[in-house]
Amino acid sequence: MPTITIPLNTPAERPEVTPKTFSELYIMNLAINARGMNEQDNIYVEYVPFDQATGDRLLSDRREILLPFWEIVNTVPSAAAAFAAVAAAIPDLIAYQEAKKDTLLPN
Repeated sequence: MPTITIPLNTPAERPEVTPKTFSELYIMNLAINARGMNEQDNIYVEYVPFDQATGDRLLSDRREILLPFWEIVNTVPSAAAAFAAVAAAIPDLIAYQEAKKDTLLPN
């Protein structure tokens, strides 16, 4: 199989890595697409293993979830509750954003 390679002026080296356990996850991206209000809507989550004690994220082990949004809301109770909590927070988020705009306006 042909490949295209370009020599590096300075070769890259990776030092030996000490084994480490990552027992939590860190959400890097969370997106809900509910524009169609139909079966095409989805929820996307991108996450990586995380060590809360050190703040280290294992970026080389990026993981994804992509599922039908309304199906999840209707079948996974914790997901439905989470979405309801986000929806309930929208008025507070709007108010907070408006308040921040007021502090950023020039006098």
